[in-house]
Order: sequence, then structure tokens, then C-alpha cells
Amino acid sequence: MSSAAAVQAAIAQAIKASGVLVQVSPEDFDNILRKIEKPLVISSTGGFIRTNYKYLTSYKGFAFYTKCPAP
Repeated sequence: MSSAAAVQAAIAQAIKASGVLVQVSPEDFDNILRKIEKPLVISSTGGFIRTNYKYLTSYKGFAFYTKCPAP
């Protein structure tokens, strides 16, 4: 297998592994929410030393996820 084919196979495998979940910045997540008429947002808190806030929403068949230090 050539190196280009190996790279393509690795990319294809990475896409399969990540599925429809897309990690975005908190600012991009906010922009996505503005595009949705009635957004459904799933939220959770976590962290060991510092609390962080995680948010998940769906838009056009993708699940968008962000994590930020403030609510």
C-alpha cells in the first residue's frame, strides 16, 4: 500500500470513529444555537480540579459539542 493510500485509509477510519459528533469552540456553538429555531441543549458539569461545563446540541444531522470553563 502506498503512503497516500495509507493516509486515505487512516482518514476514513478516523471519520468512522468520530461519527456525527463535532467538537466546536463555545463561540461557534453559540452561533449554531442562533440558527436553530427551538434548540434542545443537553448540558452537564464535570471536572476534577476545576469545574467545566459541557453542552451538546443537534443541527442538520450533526451533534455539536463544546466544553467551557464558565456556564
